[in-house]
Amino acid sequence: MQTRPGFPLANPGGVGSCIRPQGPSADAKFLVSAYSQWKSTFVSGDKVIRPEHQNDTISEGIAYGMLIAVNMNDHDLFDSLYGFWKNHPASTTSLMTSCVPGGPPDGGAVTSPPCAASGGSATGADEDAAYALLMADKAWGGTYKADALTMINDIWAMTLTTLEPCCPREVAATAAQRAGSPAPRISLRPSTGLSRR
Repeated sequence: MQTRPGFPLANPGGVGSCIRPQGPSADAKFLVSAYSQWKSTFVSGDKVIRPEHQNDTISEGIAYGMLIAVNMNDHDLFDSLYGFWKNHPASTTSLMTSCVPGGPPDGGAVTSPPCAASGGSATGADEDAAYALLMADKAWGGTYKADALTMINDIWAMTLTTLEPCCPREVAATAAQRAGSPAPRISLRPSTGLSRR
C-alpha cells in the first residue's frame, strides 16, 4: 500500500447515515491486517479466486477487489485486477465475462463446483467496476475516468436497454420508442455527462 495526500484520512468520520465504528477494534491497524489476510487468501496473481469453487474467478470478485484496492490505495493490485478484467471480455465490450473457471483444487476443501463460462457479464459487477474506475481517477488520475465512461455506456447498451421497464415513465419511453417517436431523455448521473434520448 502507498500513501497519498488524504489517505488514510487524518480524521475519518461518518459518511451519510453511516457512522465510523468506535473503540479499539476500529483502529486502522486492524483494517490493514484484515486487508493483508484477504489479499493473501483470495488474490492469486492478477485475479481474485474462490478457493471453495476450485479457484474460479467471477467478475464480482474482480470488481470487489478493485473497490478494495482503490480504497486501500493499492495501485499495483488495482491495475493487476483491472488488467485481468480487460483480458476476459464479455463479447466485444469493456465488460468482463461473469465467470472464468479455475483449475484443479490446490488441496483446499472444495464445497461447491466451479462456475461455468457463460460469455455474458454480470450487471452488478460491471457497475462496481465502473465505480472503482471513477474512484481510481480521483485517487491516481490517468485514463480511468475515460475507461469508466466507456464501461457505463456498455452497461447501458448491453443491459439497461434490454430490460423491461419498471416504472410508468419508462413504460411511456418504451412505448414511444416502439411507436417510432422520440422517447423522453433519461440521464445517468449528471457527473458522468452520459445521457440517452
